[in-house]
Formats: sequence, structure tokens, C-alpha cells
Amino acid sequence: MMTVADNLFNVAGVMLLAAWLLKTSLGRTALAHAPVRRTNMSPLMILPALIVWQGPTALAIAMVTPVLTGLPEWIHWVVRNVVMSLGALGAAFGFGMLSWYTFARRLKGLGLGFRHLRRDFVQALIILFCIMPVILAMIVSVQHLGQYLKGPDYKVAQHQELEVLTTYPQRSLKISVAFVAVLAAPLVEELLFRGLIQTLIRSYIGRPWLSIGLTSVLFAIIHDQSAHWPALFFLSMAIGYAYEKSGSLWQSIFMHAMFNGMSVLAFM
Repeated sequence: MMTVADNLFNVAGVMLLAAWLLKTSLGRTALAHAPVRRTNMSPLMILPALIVWQGPTALAIAMVTPVLTGLPEWIHWVVRNVVMSLGALGAAFGFGMLSWYTFARRLKGLGLGFRHLRRDFVQALIILFCIMPVILAMIVSVQHLGQYLKGPDYKVAQHQELEVLTTYPQRSLKISVAFVAVLAAPLVEELLFRGLIQTLIRSYIGRPWLSIGLTSVLFAIIHDQSAHWPALFFLSMAIGYAYEKSGSLWQSIFMHAMFNGMSVLAFM
């Protein structure tokens, strides 16, 4: 049940979002002067980047799983999260090196400068504050649609790792889930989807919003639960906008990390 504070939070977010829509002619002028990132990266690099992102981690998990036979399930999840974290950080390092050699101004050209971290954090928080009511409304709408189509017992499935948190109270499991969700996943996914893919698409088609939309479609469908796709698509659109508007990848990383962090805290 929503509290008065929740309602005030949602109303304030909707009002700020509405003010932004009015100011930018429904977003049409919002990215008129968005900074351009220059890169000579080839489109052929995206497939190897996707393989680097998922391949080694999936292989390592497949190799480790038989060794854990007979151990409690929560230990399986801790080891899996450790492997995922190491794989994500390794992939992030690889994406950083790719950006170093293909972007003008290297990592600064990608948007990883350190001069405005405080500003980037505040702006990321404001944008997330504005879009959370819409994301929550999308989740509720999918829930109602599912109940209408599949019956009153339908529930939107939660991420499997979050459901595990409700079953096992071990602190090491909570720490491992939080590390993956709040640090490893936002870092590697924003480097890949916003830093590399969105930049590459924009460099070819020259239209920021279309680049954000295409990237967001890909970002949504790589997640398992299709019921989450509408909310993830909208979240990705907001994250992509923050990146294009500011030129800072830190804003995207902060937004992604805060969104994941709120989900984890809700279950803990």
C-alpha cells in the first residue's frame, strides 16, 4: 500500500517530468545541442564486445557449477555472483581499452572524465526521481494486463537473484548480490550499451533520440523477463538521454546503479 510520502514523491516526479516535456516541446528540442562523441570504432567490434561481456563469465560458471554439487544453494549463488563480478569488471576493462584506442580524447571522449562527478551524481538523481513514477506505473500496468489475460493469480516475476534474497538470509549472499547489481552490472552495461553501442549508432545515423531508442530496445530484450521490458526500455531511454545531454557516462552509471540499488534494498 502506498503511503502519503510515496504519493508526494510520485506527484513531484510527475510534475518535474511534465515541466521538462513542456520546456523541450515533448523532448524534441532536448538534445538539439547534445555534444558529439568522435570515434573510429567499427560496427564489427560490437559482436566481439558482446562475446567478451557474456562468453567468459558463462564458461566460468559452467566450469565451476559441478564443483559445487552438494553444497547449499546460497553458496552456489555467492560463487556465481563472484564469477559474474569478476567477469563484468574484466569486460569493463576491455571496453575501456577499446575506447582508449578508438575515441577522440580517449576515456574523456567516452565520457569518463572526473571533473564533474558531484554534478553528474546530482543530475542522475534528479532524472531518476522524475522517471520513477512512470516506471512504477508501467510495472503496475503490466501486472494488471497479465491478470486480465492470464488470470487473477498472475504476478510479474522478479529477478531471480532478488527472489533468492527472500529465501536465504546469509550476509555474504546479500553482499555479493549488491556488488553485482550496484557496481559490476551498471559499470559494464553502461560502457557497452551507452558508451559503445549508442555512440556507434549515433555516429552513423546522426540522430540522438533514434540512437537512444534503438539502444534501449536492445538493452530491454537482453533481459530474461519480457514483463520487465516496458519499464527497462523507458529506464534505458532516460539513461541514454542523460548520456547524450551531458556527454558524461558517469550520469548513466549513477542512474543505473541507483535504480538497481533501490530494487536490492526493497528486497533486503
